Amino acid sequence: MADCIRTKDILAFLNSESGKRMTQAAGNGKLRKEQPFVLGVAASEIYPEIYQDIQKRSQEADENRKEETILIQGIIDVWFEEEDGLVLLDYKTDRVRNASQLKELYHAQLDYYAQALEQLLEKPVKEKIIYSFCLEGGDHLMKYFWYYLIFINLFAFCTYGIDKWKAKKGAWRVPEKTLLILALIGGSVGAIAGMMCFRHKIRKAKFMITVPVIFVVGGNFADHLAFCKKEKKNVLYRIINLHS
Repeated sequence: MADCIRTKDILAFLNSESGKRMTQAAGNGKLRKEQPFVLGVAASEIYPEIYQDIQKRSQEADENRKEETILIQGIIDVWFEEEDGLVLLDYKTDRVRNASQLKELYHAQLDYYAQALEQLLEKPVKEKIIYSFCLEGGDHLMKYFWYYLIFINLFAFCTYGIDKWKAKKGAWRVPEKTLLILALIGGSVGAIAGMMCFRHKIRKAKFMITVPVIFVVGGNFADHLAFCKKEKKNVLYRIINLHS
């Protein structure tokens, strides 16, 4: 049984933003788990089309007829209280393709959870969270992105070296446009390294200005992606905030 427990996922959750917020709430005595509830919902809200059709077909329907109520019973996985409102969280292990699919499947469920919690505690629910233990798509995309950067920079470095060698031999040269494009599509680090290592294009202002500018802009973008991956990994790819 212990082999079925994925400790890596549990630790990832505890280190996530939501996990840390839950830990803080638990320390303040404002964390609750497995909260049962019963909620009365109008039939027309759950089955609007069917209910309207029944109303039209029924000869007994009139303006004074009371609408039927459907009782919804469930258990909220986790909810906790912060200074500006309540937060409810639901764990999911569904294997879905993307976060949008998960949201489409469960947004109504969390809406009912929030409604029940607000009626029970008479406090507003400010945030509804789905935490998926199986949604890993974002991590795979980032992994392939870094593989691409490694490849394109090695390719750019080698291309600058080859062009320098051809210049010495008087052979056919790599077009300057191609060298700049390699820097532009993510190979700026390799391009600069090739320029410095092979002493290539360092006397041309077009390269000495353009390539470093591309490096700075691209570096800021890469830093932003790295920050998102490290600090907001779960927010972007494993947690869906369903704000009303």
